[in-house]
Amino acid sequence: MLYKENSNTQMCVYDRYLNKYWDKTYTARELKELEDNNEPIVSRIRPNLYVVKNSNYPPNENDRVIFVNTDNPYFRRYSVGIAEKNKFSSIAESEYHKACKVGISRTSKFRIYVNGKNFIIDNKHAKCECVESIMGYYFETDCSVIIDDKGEDTEQLFKMLNGNELNFEIHHTCKISENKAMAYTTYGKNILEFDVPLQYLKGKLLNKSFEEMVEIFKDYYEDTEKHYISGKFYRPIDELLIWEGFKSKFADADGNEIEVTVFKDKYSAERVYNIGYKCVLGKKAYYAFGRNKMIDYNDAKRFANYIAYMHVSKKKLIDFE
Repeated sequence: MLYKENSNTQMCVYDRYLNKYWDKTYTARELKELEDNNEPIVSRIRPNLYVVKNSNYPPNENDRVIFVNTDNPYFRRYSVGIAEKNKFSSIAESEYHKACKVGISRTSKFRIYVNGKNFIIDNKHAKCECVESIMGYYFETDCSVIIDDKGEDTEQLFKMLNGNELNFEIHHTCKISENKAMAYTTYGKNILEFDVPLQYLKGKLLNKSFEEMVEIFKDYYEDTEKHYISGKFYRPIDELLIWEGFKSKFADADGNEIEVTVFKDKYSAERVYNIGYKCVLGKKAYYAFGRNKMIDYNDAKRFANYIAYMHVSKKKLIDFE
């Protein structure tokens, strides 16, 4: 999940050699221009970007930000839990990870293995570092591919993907968060999460430039006879709830009926939407209320459907009281 500062936000640079802030501040677009022109000053700016400027004290590490160089550049909050290492790139990822996703985006074709079936995909429309705004949060996907080939298995593939878009998430420091998986699958999107195949390629990647590593990954995945992409597939969840206004209901795995209500929280200053659940067992009614309050009414309905899906599948039960 990303905390996103837009392209016009100005960030401060704290110079540790001089123990003071620079007078000059930078927007993401200014940094993009410097980096795209290979200006050496960027290497000094990148690790020293901060949200706030305080002339009396050095900055707090929690105020760190990272510049992300994409078509629409932006800043994201720095995660203290991510260790700074040599060869880290724009979003605190290893060059192996970045070269892997760029290599996939440049392939002419690749093979995926999902749900026990192989699919060879002609890659014509791929984009790296795609940022989505979902349920009020920003999420970044490593690579997104739009599939338009007309193979005999395309219809089956599109049904599995819930459309013609395939999203890749590649492990580097950790697996995707529960929030990200929930947001994507709730919105009808998919994610195929997998590891960088270093066990097969690390020897070939050593002492290579970034562009050379990209070509190695590209050639690796284009060899569809030998290699494929496989991992954990997050499929879009089914619509379980049929709404009548603010209310719906569903039956759990044991056949018990659960009522669902979306309502405005009168105790919230923002008047956000909350979700209530009611289950009657015998003569006693049990209740539960959501902890994730939503600004948007339709987001609240989608989230209620996600909770219903998790409860029915017994992946995460509603905590009735």
